Amino acid sequence: VQIGTSMVLYKAKEQRDLDLLRNLAVRKLLIQLQAYWKRYKERGYYKNMHAVRLECRAALKSRQLAQLDKVLNGPAKESPFKFREIFECEKLRHYLLEEIRLDKIFGVLLPKIQDLLEPSKSDIDELKRGLHDADEVGLNNTLSSKAREVDALLEKRATLVRTLENAISNSLEDVLSSSLREANVLKVKPSEPILQRAQKELDRIKEERVHIEGLLKAMSVAPNPLFAGVTINEEGESLLSDAARATLLERLSAAKRFGLNTPEGKKAIDTAELIAKIRDAFSQENWGDPLEQVLLKSREIST
Repeated sequence: VQIGTSMVLYKAKEQRDLDLLRNLAVRKLLIQLQAYWKRYKERGYYKNMHAVRLECRAALKSRQLAQLDKVLNGPAKESPFKFREIFECEKLRHYLLEEIRLDKIFGVLLPKIQDLLEPSKSDIDELKRGLHDADEVGLNNTLSSKAREVDALLEKRATLVRTLENAISNSLEDVLSSSLREANVLKVKPSEPILQRAQKELDRIKEERVHIEGLLKAMSVAPNPLFAGVTINEEGESLLSDAARATLLERLSAAKRFGLNTPEGKKAIDTAELIAKIRDAFSQENWGDPLEQVLLKSREIST
């Protein structure tokens, strides 16, 4: 290397050394500049995000839809990424929108169906969908709680209707009585047709009891006969007068005309028919064969 007054002369080797030193110095400087710039930029991001975070917290605390929309459509939308408070704001906004929508549905639907015994299928489906949506968002306000109570009440009423229909069809006195008491607990209006049918069937069953008692009295035999036409001779044999036989047939005919539908009534009819056939067989001179035919043809009566 030659150093003059105004110039410095050096060869290619020294040129390469100087370029290397220059590149190393520039690299070190650029790294420092990048660090300074990134730090400056990240501090700005943090400052802005902190401000957005504070606005989100204020909106969450207020639980006001307008304030949530203002934050989500403004500062939160410009944030470089979503943090926890933004997600919570979006979740709360969805919750509030669902609450408004479901309150509107329940507010119209509940007064319409809560006193009905059998609401329409469309109303029931709408209530079920509303409750499903309420459960999805965890809604548990006054109207949604009332909707759940009404849904449970309607389920019980639907079960009551099915029970009453079965009890009316099969003339089940005990079930009818207990179901009518349950209807009163479930606040079902007495004017409902199915309750009137149930009460009418209960009244009919009371009349049916009279026919059953008449059949049992006409069929009674020793040692405690209830009908005057049944007597016991000295040998201990039961004797039936023509009047006793006629009375059984008359009461059997009257019971059939009335229609005995209870299990006890059906059993009484079957028994009376069998007793009448047996008595008719015994009245014949050679009663063995006719009695055998009656017993073979008669079906078994449960005891």
